[in-house]
Amino acid sequence: MQLDSDYLKRTVGPLLAKGLTQTMEQQPNDPVEYLALYLLHQVQLEQVQQRRNKQLEDHKKELALKEVSFQEFINKSATTIQGFVRTEMSRLKEKRDAQKEEDEKLLAKMEQDIQGLFSFLFVTIFYCFA
Repeated sequence: MQLDSDYLKRTVGPLLAKGLTQTMEQQPNDPVEYLALYLLHQVQLEQVQQRRNKQLEDHKKELALKEVSFQEFINKSATTIQGFVRTEMSRLKEKRDAQKEEDEKLLAKMEQDIQGLFSFLFVTIFYCFA
């Protein structure tokens, strides 16, 4: 019997004590009905609170899933952007190297042309003064 009384004290006792206190404060015409309605109302409030808590937990889980999905999107986007940047940098390096090679060829040609011009001038001056 002690076990049953402990169970009631632990589960119903606090709510029943509040209900009895409320009944004494209000002193309704039908205290039994008042206490019964009070207890039913408290149970309904508890059920509403439990539904809200469940909705809140469900919402938190949904947000967490969306956050994971968003993070995956960010990671994929970053990978795509990095790939594009690497490709573009490689293309620009190849273009720069090709331009450098072309510039070197042009410089070598210009040096040859200048040497040819100096040779022509030297020969021309030599024949003019000879």
